[in-house]
Amino acid sequence: MAWDKIYLSQLVVIINLIKKGNIENGHGALKKFDEYLDDVKYLGQFSSDNWDKYWRKKVYDFAKLFDDVAERHAGRFLRVLNEKLKVIGDSEKEVIEFIKSELVYHYETKQSNLLKQFADFVHQYPDNPEFAQNYSNVLFENNYFAAAIQEAEKTLLIEPDNKVFLESILNKERGYFEYLLDQNDIKAAKKLLQNMEKNERYIKRPNFASQLVVMRDRFRDIDMIFKKIDGIDAIVRKSNDREKWRYIEIFGIFSAIIAFVVVNVDIAIAEKLAFGERLLLMVAMGAILSIFAITISYIFNKDDGKFFLKPKFWVLIILLVFVGVMIAFSQFSNFAEFYSFFFDSTRNINLTAKL
Repeated sequence: MAWDKIYLSQLVVIINLIKKGNIENGHGALKKFDEYLDDVKYLGQFSSDNWDKYWRKKVYDFAKLFDDVAERHAGRFLRVLNEKLKVIGDSEKEVIEFIKSELVYHYETKQSNLLKQFADFVHQYPDNPEFAQNYSNVLFENNYFAAAIQEAEKTLLIEPDNKVFLESILNKERGYFEYLLDQNDIKAAKKLLQNMEKNERYIKRPNFASQLVVMRDRFRDIDMIFKKIDGIDAIVRKSNDREKWRYIEIFGIFSAIIAFVVVNVDIAIAEKLAFGERLLLMVAMGAILSIFAITISYIFNKDDGKFFLKPKFWVLIILLVFVGVMIAFSQFSNFAEFYSFFFDSTRNINLTAKL
């Protein structure tokens, strides 16, 4: 049956009766609603021509009354709908199911089986965007954001210029965008925003494009904040690492000092060593432990590219040379013998060079 304006005007009358609290008397909203269903069922299966957009919006308004004004009467209106569905033919049920789905969505929005109910509606009426729209809303409210947006896309395949559907999918994508930012998923939020900025349905509509500009500014601010936070975290981690290795370095130095004291005590009380030998051993031990401490310092401090310019590097070289000389000296019974060996070796090298 073709669209008739009377379907809109009759529904307006019912809405006004509900707002006035006139529900039950002979001319009340319930009676009018039952009679209205007998008329509107003839609209038949969905088509954009027969299912007037203004009438559908008025159905939304009717259902929203059961969020607040008529919440306690919702069950009675649902019973009228269910009774009507039992006695009418299959070809007439789609309109009644649409009205029922809107009422159920607003009245039973917290019911656990709502997802299944609307999935069944979509399965039964795959070419009706209104059921896909409500299913998308329920998915979104249960945090199935990607699935909700995917379902909302189906509504635009059927009615690409429907302003209600366009605004709905924009709001869902914006909501998903905000959720991703709240979850610190910057990469996913950026990808979603980039896809939206490339979408023709937003680009060619100035009022939608302006909202994308707001989203871009918000993303830029959040991204900047996260970069600053990451920078601060990096500085804190670097500082913590530096302090940790600093403690290890200090521990190594104190260990070297303790070892130096303990060993030198043993050297000092050794009866078989002459004073000069004791002194030499103490100096050698000090040099070895200093090498140990400097090596620990290099191991647990990151090289900044100026390894050879640091004074402690040259101190390390001098100590290594000194220890090498001490080891060489230890092969001789006294300094005179070492002196003679050193200069005899030097003289032989010079003679060989002259020959």
